Amino acid sequence: MKTIRADLHSHFETQSQFSRPFNAYVDLISARLGENGIVALVNFGDDRFEKFCARRDGYDREFVDSDRSICYLPQKKIFIIRGQEVPTSDGHLLFLCGKHGLDIKPHKPLEYTLLEAMDSNSITIAPHPFSYKGIGAKLMNHLLLLDNIDALEIHNGESVLPNWNKKAIEFYAKIHEFYKNVGALSVSDAHSLSGIATSFSELSFPNEDMFKNMTKENIATAIRSSLPGNSQKTSKYYNAVKHIAKLLGIKSGIL
Repeated sequence: MKTIRADLHSHFETQSQFSRPFNAYVDLISARLGENGIVALVNFGDDRFEKFCARRDGYDREFVDSDRSICYLPQKKIFIIRGQEVPTSDGHLLFLCGKHGLDIKPHKPLEYTLLEAMDSNSITIAPHPFSYKGIGAKLMNHLLLLDNIDALEIHNGESVLPNWNKKAIEFYAKIHEFYKNVGALSVSDAHSLSGIATSFSELSFPNEDMFKNMTKENIATAIRSSLPGNSQKTSKYYNAVKHIAKLLGIKSGIL
């Protein structure tokens, strides 16, 4: 069994404009996650993953899947995978390894969005489930929805209130006996360079050959078997507040 580190929810910046050279992000990810580490670069109403992978500066890179959702950097031996965070009418969902350019429409009912994710064959995560933008309350009252969820975030590094993560861990502990195919993830949810890969999960793969032929199916299987103890949990409250302040500045026209 081979174990690697994975931060499966990171935005890199508040907006889809990258302030640093390509290699600055990659070198940091490599240092924190190590060989064969995986980071998900998550779109949010934009195409930051596509833009980042298309940059002309920096290390060589190649897509290793037909959907162009898994980008491998051989000089650093790390993977950057595509993510999309989608607001639904019941809270946010996070989809991983969706097809390059896929745009799941926001603000639809949760059930509708889950069906759309199934049609796109994406890996489905419940991000920050007990934040004010999470689907935790909906899941508590409709447990059967967990049949369509691959993992819960039990630690989100930019959760503003500590009890959000506490509630997620408690909920996971209650449902785990009945939903053993729902994994538990620790993620950074970083919106700045300093936060990337400060929280991560350790994912297990049967053998090293899988890294030579990394697939969405291999990643999904490892995510579903991820446990709460196999992770690093770092809270970046200052980064979270800074991100919110920047968002407010952008919306008000100050920034």
